Amino acid sequence: MKDLQKTSSVSDLIKLTNHPATIVRCFAYWGVIENKDAHLVMQVIRSHKSDIAYIHAIMGDTIEKMTVICYMITQAENYRITLNLNGSEKYEFNDIKKKALYRKKFHCYSK
Repeated sequence: MKDLQKTSSVSDLIKLTNHPATIVRCFAYWGVIENKDAHLVMQVIRSHKSDIAYIHAIMGDTIEKMTVICYMITQAENYRITLNLNGSEKYEFNDIKKKALYRKKFHCYSK
């Protein structure tokens, strides 16, 4: 992951969040998160709000099965990115989160 972040611009990382392989999407998103730009993170989340492909992610000392959008939401919260969103973005983030967490067809990690 660190190599991807070192060799790619933020613009490239955002483009890679649309890669067909879920692992590439998630690694690229991690690179976007590392830049700590809440608005760019929200841009990616917005474009992936219906991304229900499954991944297995390490969360603490467990491996969780979740959708890509749930992974993105969880990481944004873990990195405290959501604290830097403006009012309308916070509302939109919470709306996307609510839909991702509570739709029956989604399997999502929740705290």
